[in-house]
Amino acid sequence: MCKFFTVILLLCVGRMQAAPGDTTWVSVHNAVDMTYYGNYDQTGFFPSGATSYSQVLLYWTMGCASTGCSDWDYDVHVRAGKYLGFNDSSVASVDTLLGDTTWSVFPAIEFYELAEVVTPYGGYMASGTGGFNNSWKHNHIFDVTDFATILRDSVRMRAFYSGYSSGFSTTLKFAFIEGTPPRNVLDIKNMYNSYVYYPNSSGFESNVPLKNIVPVSGTKQGRFRTIITGHGFDNSVSCAEFCPKNYTVLVNGITRYTQSIWRDDCGINPIYPQGGTWLYDRANWCPGLRANVQEHELTEFIDAATPYSLNLDMDVYTWTGTQTPGYAIASQLISYGVTNFANDVAILEIVAPGKIDDYKRINPICGKPIIKIQNNGSTTMTACAVNYGIVGGTPCKYYWEGSLAAHAHTEISLPELNWAGINVSNPQFFAEVSEPNFQLDEVMHNNKIISNFNLVPQVDSTFVIWISTNNRASENAYYVYDSEGNTVFQRTSLANTTQYKDTITLPKGCYTFVLTDSDGDGLDWWANSDESSGFARFRKATTFVSIKNFVADFGKEIRYNFSVNQQGGNTNFICNETSIDNVEDATKIDVYPNPAHDELTIDIAWDANENGTISLYNLSGQLVAERTKIDMYQKSHRINVNDLEPGFYFITIKSASHFATKKIVIEK
Repeated sequence: MCKFFTVILLLCVGRMQAAPGDTTWVSVHNAVDMTYYGNYDQTGFFPSGATSYSQVLLYWTMGCASTGCSDWDYDVHVRAGKYLGFNDSSVASVDTLLGDTTWSVFPAIEFYELAEVVTPYGGYMASGTGGFNNSWKHNHIFDVTDFATILRDSVRMRAFYSGYSSGFSTTLKFAFIEGTPPRNVLDIKNMYNSYVYYPNSSGFESNVPLKNIVPVSGTKQGRFRTIITGHGFDNSVSCAEFCPKNYTVLVNGITRYTQSIWRDDCGINPIYPQGGTWLYDRANWCPGLRANVQEHELTEFIDAATPYSLNLDMDVYTWTGTQTPGYAIASQLISYGVTNFANDVAILEIVAPGKIDDYKRINPICGKPIIKIQNNGSTTMTACAVNYGIVGGTPCKYYWEGSLAAHAHTEISLPELNWAGINVSNPQFFAEVSEPNFQLDEVMHNNKIISNFNLVPQVDSTFVIWISTNNRASENAYYVYDSEGNTVFQRTSLANTTQYKDTITLPKGCYTFVLTDSDGDGLDWWANSDESSGFARFRKATTFVSIKNFVADFGKEIRYNFSVNQQGGNTNFICNETSIDNVEDATKIDVYPNPAHDELTIDIAWDANENGTISLYNLSGQLVAERTKIDMYQKSHRINVNDLEPGFYFITIKSASHFATKKIVIEK
């Protein structure tokens, strides 16, 4: 079965069967050098529209060009060109003597922006400084599922490079994951797509006019998608690059969203150190990283059968200078049908432990895992289950509770896990989500991810933290935390140009060392050379042998996870009973009869003299019956279900120290 497409036309069509979760890969640009300002176009051959895809991911690898990396931060845009089915033309040449005009005729194409990344100050890579060299690469991952209707058949793929020096390279690969999407895209309209100068507020608004929208047939939902970055700063208020401003989204003249155009995390950039002003926060970009995509749901503000207006506005500010500030704006209005599932929770990423490039500052870890989940269901999700652990080890189960709107995503920090059973030659972690709103998940293939990860370094139980401050020591502090976040050592008052050699003795366990800089410029940065320089390192206690030398040009913080006398994290940890569906808890619950007709009996044999709650939910996540403040210690309880409709239900039994879920059927 062919599963790979390339621009060389390794094209396989007419798949006989489609299985949810199967993935087709399409490669377009392959380490294409971008050495000067302009468009770098290639034709990609994508799957036809015959197969449905639940998710489409863009894997964008940026690296040095074959001639090296540029010293400057340039924006790069990836755009997909849709052939419109007719030809366009432009003047190729004019013969002024004969009055003849030669026209260049070409297929008409409309481009849609998928993603924007800004290149790093790449002189470090070119010169082999700070641990870099010309083989440097950084991977970015973008969810472009809504563009599946554009990414069909033959597509002109464009990487636009705004740089005037060599250079960087770009590699584009797409993963098409089969299945039903959360909702079907009916239409995508480009809205505002240009570089807009900001001479004044009215000048900006004249280039971003109000749009009158006539919904396409069948529209039930809508989303306004934007990528906006600010550039230029030769003025009195450092706008637009270095000033935090907001844009507003107006529907029918009413402000529905106010969104900051700002990145406040450049000082913890995973690509560091760099040249230039890499650590300064900016208007929605950091050198080397993506511009954030904002997605504004419009469904509750529009009537699918009624025309409406949509507008984008910007904070008012006054500037002076010679370099007019401006904003690179790319936006689309996406129209959908109904949501395809009532209950579907998906796991998007394992942030830690893992090897995703964007999370290099966090990994490797030996403590609490972090994952990202998304609610693909039609209603707000208030709970879901997460099974997680080391592949080959003992899993834990955690019940997340919160409020996650339909089609929204969030990040979850999971409780500790048991690291026993780890394969030290190929360590892997898994996370699997289920039971959205305590219901059966209607889509299973998006529930589980396995990540490969590196083990944290091990240090001796006694070692030395050796810090040499610069002449801004008041900006610095350093800490050691255990796996539960408890502070086991700290030094928060430091003197200028002083060396500190703290001998630390720790028991077996997992720890995090954090060195902070409140000004965000580390212990040594070229632009603040008047602050002098310092260093940070771990050293053996009995000799002068260094265990770890940290980069002094680190921005806002150093975060370093390590273990003492163990591989990974705690191998004796027992999952927190308040956060798991404990097997023992479940075995001490008996619910009968099942199927039930008129009445349910719940026998509880928990060894805890405490009160709790019994709740009954239908498949839509609605609470249909509940008993509170009941005695949970070896008791029987009855719930009348005579008035409930026949079907599947979930019953949850919960107290301060126990939790269990049972599935039941009601028949009439």
